Amino acid sequence: MMAKPRIKLGKGKGVKIGDHDITKATEKEGGTDGEYPVFSFKYCDENRHTFWEIKDEQQRKELIRFFKKMESMSWVDVKRHNSFRWETFSPSDFKNLPSDIPPDANIIHLKASPRFVIWGFRYQHIFHIIWFDKDHKVKPKKQ
Repeated sequence: MMAKPRIKLGKGKGVKIGDHDITKATEKEGGTDGEYPVFSFKYCDENRHTFWEIKDEQQRKELIRFFKKMESMSWVDVKRHNSFRWETFSPSDFKNLPSDIPPDANIIHLKASPRFVIWGFRYQHIFHIIWFDKDHKVKPKKQ
């Protein structure tokens, strides 16, 4: 399965992720895009790309600032925020995805800082972190 293309937002253009128009301030009734992110570590891979591999104090501070900034925004705003570089991929795009990741989850790439990215998936308003990729080593399969 091919990875979804990077979302580019243009002024005045409707942009969709799946069936959801992220240029609107609110999602359809019953959606959670208007809510604020909550972070979960339930699905963190404990063997690869782990939090404890982030030895540099400055990087850990950047990560905390990223989480604070993200949790102060609605999901609509997170998706629109250019520096986060929101990208989604299918689980089949990864060779070594942990086995407990739901097969229908869209794997999300978020740029936490210029130095590293966070990989995870979203279920309702909860962002489940899978990897802390400080060296940009997680690569989806080639398209």
